[in-house]
Amino acid sequence: ILQNAEYIDFSGTTGTVNLSVDGAGIQKMLTGATSATANAGVLDVKFEAGDTLTLGGTGYLYKIGSAVLDVTSAAISATSLDTTGTHVYVYNSTDTAHTNLLADLLIHI
Repeated sequence: ILQNAEYIDFSGTTGTVNLSVDGAGIQKMLTGATSATANAGVLDVKFEAGDTLTLGGTGYLYKIGSAVLDVTSAAISATSLDTTGTHVYVYNSTDTAHTNLLADLLIHI
């Protein structure tokens, strides 16, 4: 169980990484606990091409381009992320009413 982690680097691993996480999981990795109202901060994760990330729960996924922030999906319940190429994504996990930011996931590929 990861706890008090701020950065996870899967880029040096052999084989394919398949990570499935939601806001509560991100909170647990950052602080060791979950909260329905508190923002736990930012978890920074680095993947390689071919790895997959499945995001659960509610939130917003943004793909950051050269100088433009593109909204990839809004109010998602689940999505799969293709990690081919060089990209930076931000997943803002929120409660079901979208009133509280629970955690952010910064994804480097």
